Amino acid sequence: MRRWILGMVLLPFALLALVDVICLLFQHFGGEERQKLLSQIRTYHPRVLGDLKTLSQHELFKSRPHQGRDAGEFLLSRVQWQLRDGAKFVQPADLSKVLEDQHWDWPRSEVDIRSSLGDTEKKRIETVDLSWMKDLDRFDYWDIDHQNPNGGNQCRIAQLGFCLMPASVDGAYLGRVQQIFLLQGLLKGDLARAVHSSRSLALLLMTTESSTLATRAIVMWRNTDLVVHWAVDHGLLPNAELARNFDRTSGAELRVPYAIEGYLHLLADPNAQREIILQDSSSFNFCPWMASPIATAKALSPLFRGHAPGELDLEPVYKNYELLMERTLATCQGARFRELWNEPITLEDMVRDFDEAPSSERSLSLPSWTHLLMALPIVSRTYALSLMQHTIGLYFFKPYEKETGQ
Repeated sequence: MRRWILGMVLLPFALLALVDVICLLFQHFGGEERQKLLSQIRTYHPRVLGDLKTLSQHELFKSRPHQGRDAGEFLLSRVQWQLRDGAKFVQPADLSKVLEDQHWDWPRSEVDIRSSLGDTEKKRIETVDLSWMKDLDRFDYWDIDHQNPNGGNQCRIAQLGFCLMPASVDGAYLGRVQQIFLLQGLLKGDLARAVHSSRSLALLLMTTESSTLATRAIVMWRNTDLVVHWAVDHGLLPNAELARNFDRTSGAELRVPYAIEGYLHLLADPNAQREIILQDSSSFNFCPWMASPIATAKALSPLFRGHAPGELDLEPVYKNYELLMERTLATCQGARFRELWNEPITLEDMVRDFDEAPSSERSLSLPSWTHLLMALPIVSRTYALSLMQHTIGLYFFKPYEKETGQ
């Protein structure tokens, strides 16, 4: 009996000790990621500020009012859509067989594509109907949240805030559209018009507010740059066409998107974060890179808004997100995060959403007992912080590291 009583007395202390050990383990494993992120931000902050200033002057990255005519309905049946299960929902035309493999990258080839194409291949190129590309400059933005094969995406806070999209535009398909359309312009003697329409497509992609499609837009713009350089060298376009190209000596367009992901991470330095927002959010288009970090922060707000003495205070980061949303109100539609931000959410909601989601839809690969830990108030915040450490991408500042040889 005495042993039983002694055990009952000591049990709470043993449980507290166990919780302390668990918390220390969570803090130990993964803590290096945040420290590295903070160090990278300190190291490359001046360079990032300079790159943002440069890119905010370029039309592809320049912030502009989100108003005018939506291209969503026009493009709905003209592009290919990718469902989350990997199926192709809409496929207007199979473009993968139009060009031989060696010709897809024709602007980089040393051989003149006009002489290397066979008659059969030229005929395949000419018969693809991409005349709709010429109508793209009639539109100002592309809303894929409300104009898609599902009739509208239902975005919910779950899986650490990642918004689950029923369908998304297939960027690889648009890459083929661009290459074929530019070739059509070259073969028909209308390359200037094809270049203009190619850039119009890239600009519309940037307005979708999808980081994946923004990356595709950057690639498409750079591909168009290559075509323009090639055409100028061959006397097919005037030198004035080079004015819309990226600076070939800069490379800022390849560095900044990854760095922005780092700056907007929930565990980033709030002071540097605020400086970036105050300096550049009125001129640089942050919209494509806002949805994921803001939705994540909202999903975890029951844990991270408020802290005990000695704990990491994330409230300044939440204030920065609110500041960013306020400063981009006129330029970002923000369909994927503005409504979510104002929705009430409790710890129970967060745990339930995470626990009920299929494993294939979770943003992190976690064991089935995760929800048990997240339901323990003493452990959950530290555990969630350890999870967030592992969402810090090693690639955020990789382009800057390569330049400096670090």
